[in-house]
Amino acid sequence: MTSNSCTELLKTLNPTVEQSQDISWFHISDEIMHPNLLSKKGFYNTFLELFQSNLDHPLFVEFKDDLQGQFFTQQDGFSEHDKRLMGVMDSVLNKVFGYVGLLLLKTGIMSFTKDSNNYEVTFMTFDHRYMTEIMNTFGLKPATTTVTSPFKLGYFSDVRNREFKFYSIKLRILALPS
Repeated sequence: MTSNSCTELLKTLNPTVEQSQDISWFHISDEIMHPNLLSKKGFYNTFLELFQSNLDHPLFVEFKDDLQGQFFTQQDGFSEHDKRLMGVMDSVLNKVFGYVGLLLLKTGIMSFTKDSNNYEVTFMTFDHRYMTEIMNTFGLKPATTTVTSPFKLGYFSDVRNREFKFYSIKLRILALPS
C-alpha cells in the first residue's frame, strides 16, 4: 500500500479527527509528533464502525456479511465474541491494507493525521524500547533466529581476534512513492 492509496482509503472511510486518533499511534500537529492513547479494543472497534458505515462502497461490499450488525462488547477485557470479531477484523484489515500495511499501522511506523478535511499518512521510526511497548499492546512478537557460532563466548572481545571486518545487514522499511 502506498502513501497515496492509503490517503484515498482514508478519504473513503472519512474518519473524524477523534477516530483517526483511535486507529493510529501518532498524529502530527504543527509539525510535532503527538502520541495517541490507543487501545487494542478501540483500534478494532473504530475500524469496525468505519467499515460498517461504508459497506455499500465497492471497496468494502465483500465484507458486508461478516461485519454488518457486529459490535464489540462494552466490558473491559475481551469476551469470546470480541476475540472472534478481532479475528474477522484482522482478516478484513489484511485485505484492505495488506499484511505489510497492517503491520506498519499496528507498530506505529505508519500513522494517520486528519487536519480539517485533509488526511496525511506519515511513516516514522522511533526508539526500539517504545516499539516494544507498542508491539506488546497488540500482542505482536518479533521473529527471532538463533545463530550458532564456532567461536567461544568472548572470542571477539579479545584484542588479538579483532582483525576481522564485520558487515551487518539492516532491514529497512521504505514507503514507496506512488
